Amino acid sequence: MGWAYTTLVVFIGWLCFRLPNVSSFLLYLKNMLGLGIGDLTFTWRYFLTAKTVTLLLISVLGILLCSREKVRALYGRAMERPLWVGIKYVVLLALFALSYTAILSNGYTPFLYFQY
Repeated sequence: MGWAYTTLVVFIGWLCFRLPNVSSFLLYLKNMLGLGIGDLTFTWRYFLTAKTVTLLLISVLGILLCSREKVRALYGRAMERPLWVGIKYVVLLALFALSYTAILSNGYTPFLYFQY
C-alpha cells in the first residue's frame, strides 16, 4: 500500500514543478484522470504499434513458459561450467549495448529539470 501511495504522490507531485501555474496544473490533472474536456494528443493507437504488440506477446510467452524453478535449475547447471559463465557476461554486455543503442536511436530527450 505504501508503494501505491508513493507512486501516486510522485505522479501528481512532479506537476507542481513542471507546470507554470495552478490553472495549468488543474487542467493537466483533470486530463490525467480522464476528466478533461480537451483533445488527447496520444490515443491508444499511438502506443499500440506492431513493435509493442510483438514485445508484449514475447514477454507474456516468456512469463508463461519459463517458470522460476525451471530458470533457476537451468541457470544453476549452466553456471557450473566456466564456459557458460563467460557466455553469460558476453550476453549481458551485448544486451547492455543493444539497450543503449535503442535509447540513443529514439532521439534526445533532455532531463526534465533542464527545461526551466
